Parts: sequence; C-alpha cells; structure tokens
Amino acid sequence: MRFDSAQSCSFLKKAFGVTENYRLTMSYGKIAHCELKLLDSVLNLGESMEGWPAHGLVAQLYVEDSDALFKRAIEAGAKEIMPMTDMFFGSREGRVSDPYGNVWGLTAESALKGCAELGAPRLFPCPCACRGWLNEPASTHR
Repeated sequence: MRFDSAQSCSFLKKAFGVTENYRLTMSYGKIAHCELKLLDSVLNLGESMEGWPAHGLVAQLYVEDSDALFKRAIEAGAKEIMPMTDMFFGSREGRVSDPYGNVWGLTAESALKGCAELGAPRLFPCPCACRGWLNEPASTHR
C-alpha cells in the first residue's frame, strides 16, 4: 500500500487515540510534516520527498492496559503480528502492524518485573531499565 499521511493520521487517531498538534500541508496537498501527540510522546510524520526517503517505524508503547489498546488497534484495521502474551519476564505484550507497514509493540508497563523478581539469569538487556544484563547478580538490579 502506498503511504498516505492523511490516512495514516486518521488511522493513528482511531487506533491509538493520538491528537494532532499541527500539520504543514504543501500547496499541492502533500503533508510535509504533521506532529502527533501519543501518550507522553510526540510522533512526526510526513510523506517522502527528495531528501526524505520513505521508511517504516517500529515502536514499543508502554501503556496501562495493553489488551484494550491491542483490541482498539485491531478494530481500527491493524493486523496482528503477535497475540497478546504474558511474557516470562513479566510484561504482557502483543504486536500489530498498521495499514502502512509500521510495527507497534503494545506492552502493559505495570506488569514489568525487576531483575530480582525474575529468578533465572538471562543473557539480554534487563526489562527493568536498570541498564544491567540479566546474567549479572540480582543484587545489582532492583
């Protein structure tokens, strides 16, 4: 599907409840820049043009109720990539793609556990944001 900024903005409003801060539309109708507010973050989008090639987005959203947002995104036209899953490290998350090929990870942040709660050591970045690695002693983590 060809990317269309206006349709993408509409989808993001419907699927994730974003609000539009402002939009810069060129005289020939192409959206050069649109600033959107999503939770406590800002997204910028616009159509590709010389010097600004098209590229996809991979985003991880940390929300209170990831199941509700997942359902809302599917109802708005997103496609399921990974169903809502209780992950072994304590989060509840799923992934969807929007009609434009962008991937959205939807995670319930209230379910994240710190390293000390996890038990078994792992060899990847810690989900508790302590900047540690799960193969380090639990005493170095919250």
